[in-house]
Amino acid sequence: MCISMAKADFRGTKICINATRMPNEGIVHVLMYQNEVANLGVGPNAMLLHIPAEGIGQRNFIDTRKFSSIMDDMVTAVTPRSRDSGAKSMGFSRVGGSRVQVFDVGIYTIILAEKASDIPAALNRVPQGKRPKVNRELFAFYEQAFPGYAVALCCFNNQRSVKAEPIMVWYKPLKNTDGMYRFPAIDCHTGGVPDLTADVEVDHWLFLAADGMRGGSHVTYSEAAAIKPEVHQLLPKRVYGAYFRGPRRNGDFGVRQPEDLSSFGSNDAVLRLPPPGFRVAA
Repeated sequence: MCISMAKADFRGTKICINATRMPNEGIVHVLMYQNEVANLGVGPNAMLLHIPAEGIGQRNFIDTRKFSSIMDDMVTAVTPRSRDSGAKSMGFSRVGGSRVQVFDVGIYTIILAEKASDIPAALNRVPQGKRPKVNRELFAFYEQAFPGYAVALCCFNNQRSVKAEPIMVWYKPLKNTDGMYRFPAIDCHTGGVPDLTADVEVDHWLFLAADGMRGGSHVTYSEAAAIKPEVHQLLPKRVYGAYFRGPRRNGDFGVRQPEDLSSFGSNDAVLRLPPPGFRVAA
């Protein structure tokens, strides 16, 4: 589901990318990411997320504690098995000196860096109870694997499985993404560097949306009264959704950016991508 600094259990991952127009910013992508997490290591732990953006900071992150059901609402929207639902179960499923900022988002204390190698120097700004040990090998992997990407180290220390509030961040996407929506999904829960040649078990809901999108499923947000208007405009009104489960080559999920996203539910539309800094044999 993701990469951790030490042994951890992640499950029930939900990821959404929404391409929308934001006042004074133009076209932005909004990434929403949620999972259930438990620390299985000794001492604090952390999850790493790569974001295809430059120049983002704390202002780009949205506090979702008052409307933490937004991604469950997307699942509800696409679950009915009607022709117009937009819900798909994919064919491979078994069941069908850079600036560094430190801030809190839900259960996480986040270190946001322009380069992974800048993270260790900022760890002393994380509360001791959430501060993981330095893993320079893993940071070096990110430095090589995702050149130009922002990296978020999401620190936690809960021993029992907790459904974290969605991480929600808006950003202007990098220009060299080859016309792809990239869903962060590279997997390694041991604290080591991920094996990009291995098959891993996936358990993901993916959602994709864009302004003016045709088709998909209408989303009704159950906690809409708690969502500020400026945040509501970043949430998708309609989504295409797909559930992935079973073995798949380690990597991110990738979807091309067509004007009509109705092909989102086909096997050819959703790919597994290695990091842009690596070339892995098929």
